[in-house]
Amino acid sequence: MNKLNQLPVSVIIPVFNNVKSLKRVLDELWNQTYKPKQIVIIDSSDVDDINEVLVNFDDDIEIVHKKVKKAYPGRARNIGASYATEDCIAFLDSKTVPSKGWLENSFKMLKNYDVIFGSVSFRGEGVLEKLICASIYGENSLESISGTLISKNNFYKIGLFKETIRAGEDFDWRGRVKKSNLSFVAPSNHTSVYTEISRNLAFHFKRSFIYQLHGALVDIQRSTKITFLSLFIIFLATLIPNWNYLVGYNNELLFIPHILKFFLLIMALFISYGVFSIYFLKISAKKRSAMLFLVNLTIFIWLFIVIFYWNAGVANWDPNSPYYIPHITKLYLGILLAASIIIRGVIFPIKRGVSNDFLFPYRWVFIGLIGLTLDISKAPGYFCGAIIVTLRAVKLFLRPSKKIKDNV
Repeated sequence: MNKLNQLPVSVIIPVFNNVKSLKRVLDELWNQTYKPKQIVIIDSSDVDDINEVLVNFDDDIEIVHKKVKKAYPGRARNIGASYATEDCIAFLDSKTVPSKGWLENSFKMLKNYDVIFGSVSFRGEGVLEKLICASIYGENSLESISGTLISKNNFYKIGLFKETIRAGEDFDWRGRVKKSNLSFVAPSNHTSVYTEISRNLAFHFKRSFIYQLHGALVDIQRSTKITFLSLFIIFLATLIPNWNYLVGYNNELLFIPHILKFFLLIMALFISYGVFSIYFLKISAKKRSAMLFLVNLTIFIWLFIVIFYWNAGVANWDPNSPYYIPHITKLYLGILLAASIIIRGVIFPIKRGVSNDFLFPYRWVFIGLIGLTLDISKAPGYFCGAIIVTLRAVKLFLRPSKKIKDNV
């Protein structure tokens, strides 16, 4: 190999039981217009023997292969950075195949930016894989850690990846980059392609739960106040409609007349204030985003409570009342289900670049059902993550402080 065709870059690749896909990644690295001087493979595999793949590649590229035990992606990348000998480091995943010219083009962009994020596109090969891909990722390229280039000095300025979470460490790290004073950019065209979309739906349900569980640990910690305020709203929405039933209708001390109406009025006032704040007050983008989330949550809860108690509170359970609506809750849930399938099967994929020809006339229904089911599987994971964060916060609060002895 001509040494002039090499760039001072250490490419870091975490691997876990992915020998076949790793071979594809390495093949494309060797086919780059300019090749890296070093490849660092952090291998936590417990089955595959990666050495069988590595012996077939050019000796002019230094390959560092380190075995580690049970390393999540963040820890694997941190270990890889510690073995990197070049001034610039790049991150790839063992299942994301770099595009031709990725390294050369991204390295050139480092002249104008401090961080070049990766841009990955997801491609399914079979019919089912394409449906799953459309429901989760779409066709547009997504900003990614895989394909990212940064100088080693700037990497350590940003700080290491979180090591104790299975997912969300990349989101957290990119967030820290964007909050720093470093300049960054993500190429508009994809820099790598992920093609190994599993056709096993149970795998995706399990993955959604696990990723949401670990991702929640980061997401909640980044916006703790909003998270706990949301949980408090949900708690009130569960407690208040049933308050008089719980305390007893004959309890003169604790019984509150028209408590549900007052609660709905307060929620309506909060929604009005939130909408006014979002569209008319000058607030930061972060506060606007948080307020939008709370307003959407409150609107959903408000509508659900109104519809659920409509026949009892408005029509007094009188079928002859002009306000009585038979099966109103079932109708609401049916409309909600249909709307969710349309959003997940049509609106979301189109926003992510999926073509109309692929969606219609019928594939959008299957994409919507897959996407909705995956979304439902995420909820328990996020809820468990919220509980873990809460327990950690309580434990930290209750931990006795160390007493400092006075040296008298």
